[in-house]
Amino acid sequence: MRQPIAGAVLLLGACSLGSRPSAFPPAQAPGGATTTLSVQRNGQDGPRQTLRGELIAVSDSGVVVLVPPARFIAAGWSDIHSFRLEGMAIRHASGRQPEPGELKRVRLVSRFPQGFTGTLRDSVLASYNATVETP
Repeated sequence: MRQPIAGAVLLLGACSLGSRPSAFPPAQAPGGATTTLSVQRNGQDGPRQTLRGELIAVSDSGVVVLVPPARFIAAGWSDIHSFRLEGMAIRHASGRQPEPGELKRVRLVSRFPQGFTGTLRDSVLASYNATVETP
């Protein structure tokens, strides 16, 4: 009799562990997580540009960020000097692609974790009357 009760207590206790939506910023809005990027085109010695906006998509080659009011910026990992997701313990620096596990975590909090290509990309850009720019 004690084993089923102990098992039920453990199971119920496990339900209250982990992140709650109220404490997870990307769960508070319909879009992707908010990100801040510092980019420097092609690793040049010129000035860095800081961008802050919604993380639209993440790929093996870089990210797409929607910077208000309606600028879609595609930045390659080699151009990103630093990358930070607000409210999450994800920060990246170095101008190279993140490790596969970190890349997967970042992709999951973007607006389009499945990718931002083809018809989806075309329809989103048309709705904003925008194009994808590079920094």
